[in-house]
Amino acid sequence: MTAVDPGPDVELLADLDAGLLDPERAAAVRAAALADPRSAAVLRALAATRAELGALDTPPVPPTAAAA
Repeated sequence: MTAVDPGPDVELLADLDAGLLDPERAAAVRAAALADPRSAAVLRALAATRAELGALDTPPVPPTAAAA
């Protein structure tokens, strides 16, 4: 029986999505993620979440915080 490679972990994928990895490491993680359906799904979900958050209106600053 051989062990199945679980692909990159979610924290590493989040770092990749956030642009926190150096270019060489990012390329290696991206290649590994795209070869693994679970990891590719995580990257798609992170991108969708980022897009949804980016589409939200900026909430107003409460007057008590603005006066501080």
